[in-house]
Amino acid sequence: MSDLFQHESGIGTLPRLSSNWIQSVELPLRSIPKLPKVALILPALFSEFETPAMPRILGALQEADYIHKVILSLDRAEEHQFRHACQQLGTLPMKKEILWHDGPELSASRDYLRTEGVDLPGPGKGRGVWFSMGLALSDPEIDIIAVHDCDIRNYSREMLARLLMPLMSGGFGYHFSKGYYSRFDDRLFGRVTRLFFLPLVAALVEVLGPSDLLKFLGGFRYPLSGEFAATRDLALRLHVAPHWGLETSMLADLHKLVGSDQICQVE
Repeated sequence: MSDLFQHESGIGTLPRLSSNWIQSVELPLRSIPKLPKVALILPALFSEFETPAMPRILGALQEADYIHKVILSLDRAEEHQFRHACQQLGTLPMKKEILWHDGPELSASRDYLRTEGVDLPGPGKGRGVWFSMGLALSDPEIDIIAVHDCDIRNYSREMLARLLMPLMSGGFGYHFSKGYYSRFDDRLFGRVTRLFFLPLVAALVEVLGPSDLLKFLGGFRYPLSGEFAATRDLALRLHVAPHWGLETSMLADLHKLVGSDQICQVE
């Protein structure tokens, strides 16, 4: 657990109060009478299948029976690597879909979009999430969309359950949740957030004066976290930047779309 501090921005901060997460989070989640259907997007490079991270993530998801569908957004993969990823994903018990960004179908889709004036950037997480969110929203059954980075070497299903609980329970009034973590052990992590993002926000306040947007951005413990979830209604209105700055632009868009009382950050 980090601490119980609640920022003046009004963004709800839900710290990790119990180490028995199965009893306190996952079992209550599974007991929800009408469980919302969740699509989990995993934006991944094939190289992440060659590290301990991706096998660990897929292993943890084996028992995530509250996930309706997993969408793998696969980038920088040759055909044999794509087939290997299909085999790995095939071990999961829930529905599965793969967007192969180097494959002929998506290449043709990008060519078509270009002729219509939508010139997408090159490979990257933003482009992958942009396509994947569209695919998830094309399924009318999906109620909630979640996104998890695929380079988390200490991944646990607890991260997913905690991220989803405020949205799936329906009683909290939240439409968007964002993950945050205690970014230290024997040394500090999260250097971009600590040394660049938050000091930049503070500098902008100093130079430009206070603003609701800067107060909002400064209210997140880990604004660059890649783990978030949104209800379908919000996801339909949310702008997903297909280029760099996905996390920051999404937070700025959230500030325009919903009040702080509909947003939470979850440890």
